[in-house]
Amino acid sequence: MTYLTQRLLKTFDKYADRPALRFREQEVSHAALFQRVQSIASFLQKRGVNSGDVVAIISDKSFDNYAAMTACLLCGITYTNIDPDNPRERTEAILKSCQPKLVFDGFPRIDEAKFNFGTIFNETTLAYIMFTSGSTGIPKGVGISHGNLQPFLDWGKERYQITSRDNFAQLSPLYFDNSVFDFYTAFCNGASITPIDKQMLQSPLNLVEYVEQKQCTIWFSVPSLLIFLTTMRVLTQSSLPDIRIFTFGGEGFPK
Repeated sequence: MTYLTQRLLKTFDKYADRPALRFREQEVSHAALFQRVQSIASFLQKRGVNSGDVVAIISDKSFDNYAAMTACLLCGITYTNIDPDNPRERTEAILKSCQPKLVFDGFPRIDEAKFNFGTIFNETTLAYIMFTSGSTGIPKGVGISHGNLQPFLDWGKERYQITSRDNFAQLSPLYFDNSVFDFYTAFCNGASITPIDKQMLQSPLNLVEYVEQKQCTIWFSVPSLLIFLTTMRVLTQSSLPDIRIFTFGGEGFPK
């Protein structure tokens, strides 16, 4: 087991009853998420997907999307998230580059199953592949190993004093590298994630109201998103009262 997988398993056990995902209509506990993780891990094993293989996920911030990413991590399988709105040529280039064993665009019905995460793999195993925007014309995959994530996890917890009471507004899509902060920092510390879909990002007033309703405490986005909300005049002195940390990345911060 790697440092990352040990932290994930300890979190699922310690914070089993705490919320892991806060969707519009329902909350999913860490226990319920882990149950789905086990089922997907069993499914992957039956399909012959093993440690070192790559799984591509057409990403939509669904319950199964988060469970599949986590199942891959715990099995030593490398995942990559793909934008469902990609031009066909870009998706084909990504698939040609990473050569996935399986591509998931929504999971079939999977029976509940128990799974023993006892696979032995080391810290050099790739956790995920993040593809660049492809400004040169060709998307390039950046592989991040389990070992690469260890200092990142420690830094995130210490720098932002993350606890199980925190709730991350996941504003970035899962195929964009900003999303890594939300996903790993939340799930490895017993905190929760509130997934924000693309449509809501295009409606500034609805976005602010939804983040307030879900009582999110952590906001991480590109700076242009908050500039957009400011320009649209949807923020007031009393907006987003539960957010205790605003932090930014992914693009230059304008003067």
